[in-house]
Amino acid sequence: MRKETFNTLRRMVEDDPLTESQIRIITGDATRILVDCATAAEMLGVTPATMRRLPVPRVKTNSRRVQFRLCDIHAYMDNCYTAAPD
Repeated sequence: MRKETFNTLRRMVEDDPLTESQIRIITGDATRILVDCATAAEMLGVTPATMRRLPVPRVKTNSRRVQFRLCDIHAYMDNCYTAAPD
């Protein structure tokens, strides 16, 4: 990237800073995206009660709330689909 282009982009960001979700979209960083149990269960096609029993890594965001990283859900899906017999 040319230096002038970089400086122009930097000025634009300083005038209107990016939100956390915009940074994730631009960088493609799925490691920081967290979803709740109901959303994760819907993605996997199971009930929330079943989701709690699955061996998917969890992230505790406070003493009661448990969420799942989007990349861990995708990894679990990939693992299940590759392990299933054809």
